[in-house]
Amino acid sequence: VYLMADIDWLGAGAEIKRLLEPLKPGLRDVFLGTEMADVKNLGQITPAVHILFQGDRVGDGSQSGLAAKVSQSWLVVLAYRATPGQPTAGFLLHKIMSAISGKPYENSTFTRVTPGVRPSYSGGVAYLPLAFEVQLKFKGERS
Repeated sequence: VYLMADIDWLGAGAEIKRLLEPLKPGLRDVFLGTEMADVKNLGQITPAVHILFQGDRVGDGSQSGLAAKVSQSWLVVLAYRATPGQPTAGFLLHKIMSAISGKPYENSTFTRVTPGVRPSYSGGVAYLPLAFEVQLKFKGERS
């Protein structure tokens, strides 16, 4: 089945958010953002997850652009500040991976991949990235 024009091309982000919502109250919030600056601006809310589209890659054999298999990359960043009585970052990362990895989306599943960014630390907050890919099929319309 090919994706048609009325499908939300960035819908995988909303699906990741939906998969993570049950992790509340262990997470204070789940944000669907557009850039890393959003993560830093909202970093005071911890623990929280930020979901960011990292682009897509067209696979080989694209049939002159009419049909293509496309791999979308999504970055999922845990913003975490250690607080007594709160689950550890490692525990939350495991819950996040378990909530997303292998779950279906369209005719594919979310697969864990190596993130393109490294963990960072600022003002006592750790920003711990995970990355996931999902394969989509696209079919353009003939004119």
